[in-house]
Amino acid sequence: MTAAVFNGLFAVLVYIPVAYLYRSLYPWMSEHNYGVMALILYLPLPFLFFSLPMRDALSAFSFLSFLALGVYAFRERDVAMGLTMVPLWAMVFLLRPELGLVGLLGFGAAGSVDLIRTLKLELSIPSLAVVLGGLGALGFGLFAEVLYSFERVNAELAYRAQGGAVYLDGMQYSSWFDFLLAAPGRALYFVFTPFPLHVESVFHLLAFTAVPIVIVLFVGAVRSLYECEFDETVAVLLIVVFLAGSAGYGAINSNFGTGVRHRMTFEFILVVVAAPVIARWELLVREWLGVVPRHGNEYDEQQREAQELDGHVKARGEYPNEAGE
Repeated sequence: MTAAVFNGLFAVLVYIPVAYLYRSLYPWMSEHNYGVMALILYLPLPFLFFSLPMRDALSAFSFLSFLALGVYAFRERDVAMGLTMVPLWAMVFLLRPELGLVGLLGFGAAGSVDLIRTLKLELSIPSLAVVLGGLGALGFGLFAEVLYSFERVNAELAYRAQGGAVYLDGMQYSSWFDFLLAAPGRALYFVFTPFPLHVESVFHLLAFTAVPIVIVLFVGAVRSLYECEFDETVAVLLIVVFLAGSAGYGAINSNFGTGVRHRMTFEFILVVVAAPVIARWELLVREWLGVVPRHGNEYDEQQREAQELDGHVKARGEYPNEAGE
């Protein structure tokens, strides 16, 4: 009972680091985004699992707080705040070692981008490819040497390929090259399972109902990054965390029952990145419901917010990225 109460508390507090992250990624956005808040609090699977006496709520809150504190330390050049991240990272590593490693890779990428911008060098696709390629190699090395040996990877696959929520049953890696070759496909399974043919029970159906939401959030996140102004350092951090986390968890997971629990943290990251699109949806829904006032100063304020949002949701070919300037 006590664990469930604390889990509920952490589930509510998750919105605090999420709100800071989306305002850091999109500095022009309003501080009040009830659409983002509603999704964070009421996404179906987090709402269910965060009410159970498990470590999911604490691990998600700790990891997102770690990301938010790191972003604050980067933006404010606050060394003291950076030092507070060390014990928080240690707690994340104890709760979810994979998230601890993913967080380090994300901040490594963000730090590289921040250094490039500080030196006033051009942040081009080739330079990003070099940085991300090097970090990818480092991440793979740490994964193989620190977290999972080759034998343990196959053992994890066999262990998790049990129960009624299994996918890619019987798959084993024959080499590390085989592991790398399968990683992109298994990452897609991790993010978007269960597929319709996997549904064989009520729980499977419940898990499947979350998949369309994940797809919509993923598309909204891509659209937001493509069309809106954003802070490049924070964007690289979140993208690397999402991709590395999906690849890492996907590589060792063969059960979407476990996968949906591990995926919840990354769903929150999708909400952060998709915040401009979600804000636009919120305005449209409020207009449709008649919640937006039809007269007076409050209506003018709503119109101003809508116009400001529309002004930022433009093709980036028309408006260059001015984030961080």
